[in-house]
Amino acid sequence: MGHAFRGANRSESASNEAVNAAPPPAERVQSLEMAWEAPLGALGRYWVQVYRNQLRSLIDFHETEGRYLGSAPLSNLGLDAGVQLRFSRLQWQASSSWQRSRFEGGGAPTNSPRWLFKSQATLALDEAGHWRAALTARAISSRHLASRRLGGYALWNANLLWQPRANFEASLGVFNLGAKTYDDAPSSESANSVRHRGRAAALQLFWRLGS
Repeated sequence: MGHAFRGANRSESASNEAVNAAPPPAERVQSLEMAWEAPLGALGRYWVQVYRNQLRSLIDFHETEGRYLGSAPLSNLGLDAGVQLRFSRLQWQASSSWQRSRFEGGGAPTNSPRWLFKSQATLALDEAGHWRAALTARAISSRHLASRRLGGYALWNANLLWQPRANFEASLGVFNLGAKTYDDAPSSESANSVRHRGRAAALQLFWRLGS
């Protein structure tokens, strides 16, 4: 069980000052959590966490008011579970989260999916571990943004990493392997969604100078 609070940051306060409004009230949270973690023999481990919390005056931007305000009390009930395994050169981990959020008096926050899923498998391609390949998956359920509904989606990404020495690495990533078209929202502060189409690739180089 725990208690915490957060006052408005400088950006939130300055935004309100620009429209001659007082800073939003401080956020306050009260939480209760229960967690369990156990090994899976020599292969890895798994964990489960159940939590319930209540937030008061959650700071959010209201477009109709043009300023940051504190929300009505918000209650969250959630479950997190995950597993991590290692088989020789292969490592795999996956986690899933489910959460139900409700404001006092009814209604749910915007841009708040009910569940999330993430998975990553990493394979060392040589004995020294200089070459590694990774495959990741991410899924998200549908949620509402303003008056619109954003559909859920699942994505696959792949990455090839070369690290010949500790201070240098190069990687090639391919994102959205299935070339899925989906809508996403960068934050709850915007009523606009962003449409993503097709695959994308990125080549990255990292070189640390000095000792």
